[in-house]
Amino acid sequence: MGIKKFITTVTESLGLDLMESTKKKKALKILIKKLGSKKSELRKSLKKNVEKKQKKEMEEEYEIVCIQLKKGIKILQKLNAEK
Repeated sequence: MGIKKFITTVTESLGLDLMESTKKKKALKILIKKLGSKKSELRKSLKKNVEKKQKKEMEEEYEIVCIQLKKGIKILQKLNAEK
């Protein structure tokens, strides 16, 4: 998966906003930061008492965010290694 495609799919699927079209590294850094904050929000929400169905949905979203965060960090490290 290309870097641009990764950025667009993650922002669309998780409902994150990237205000401007920027360079790949900057966009990835912003995306990683937003994914990290979303991960911490979900972790806090999971600790609260919620319905079983909502908790399951939040757990699935948390797993997706974790996976995407790992992919983003890996791509950013690859970009940094190239230069």
